[in-house]
Amino acid sequence: MDDRQFAQLLDFLGYSWRGYRKVRKGAKKRVARHMAELGCRSISAYLEVLGADSEVQAECERRMSVTISRFFRDLEVWRALGERVLPELAGQGLGRFRGWFAGCACGEEVYSFRILWRELNSVGKIPPEAEIIATDIDPVCLERARRGVYPAGALRDVSPDCFNRWFIPVGEDAYMVLSALREGVLWQRHNILADPPPAEGANLVFLRNNLLTYCRSEVAAPALQRVVQAIAPGGFLVIGSEEALPGEAGPTLRRHARCIYQKAE
Repeated sequence: MDDRQFAQLLDFLGYSWRGYRKVRKGAKKRVARHMAELGCRSISAYLEVLGADSEVQAECERRMSVTISRFFRDLEVWRALGERVLPELAGQGLGRFRGWFAGCACGEEVYSFRILWRELNSVGKIPPEAEIIATDIDPVCLERARRGVYPAGALRDVSPDCFNRWFIPVGEDAYMVLSALREGVLWQRHNILADPPPAEGANLVFLRNNLLTYCRSEVAAPALQRVVQAIAPGGFLVIGSEEALPGEAGPTLRRHARCIYQKAE
């Protein structure tokens, strides 16, 4: 598959060339395998099959998903969460905290948050209970997330003290998160472009490096509106460091910190 054919597929799906430009090599390989499995020898034949079968298109979209991540990616954002966002949520007197990680990939950010939550809770800064809903379009990624086993490269931003407290070696160059971090996490398959939010009244939504990066604005806008509606008043939205929140996200969101927005109460 060459770039011209890949661009045709992106147009069909409503995806962004800018978002996929640096990661297109892997995506093209996965799509080419899918085409071969279906017996499609041209991009036009492939697009015809996608248009005629929603399940086949869903499989294409799954293979187009980008799962690159690591623990505590973009440390400045995590510092703001720990020093400002979570203490402010605690100050709202929440009876229950609910977080939604949309496009969670293999779970690195989910477990990063669980580590941050547990460590702040240990010094009495936040409530003890947190309900986490982690969603992704790819069931393979969700299964890896449930297992919680990662290569050393995914942990390069983890401090030595944090590493010693929350990870155990399970093989050569492989480490597992402690079982305590899995408590309160519901892993769920979800297509953010088509499915309604899995829960309403989220106090914190992670929407990092997926919808706003890989989808064209006209495709992302309806899904983004649903995400914003799912955030509780006073709750927060976290996006990627290279992403921008479009104006159509609505006047209810104001910038709180780098990559972090708060919904008006």
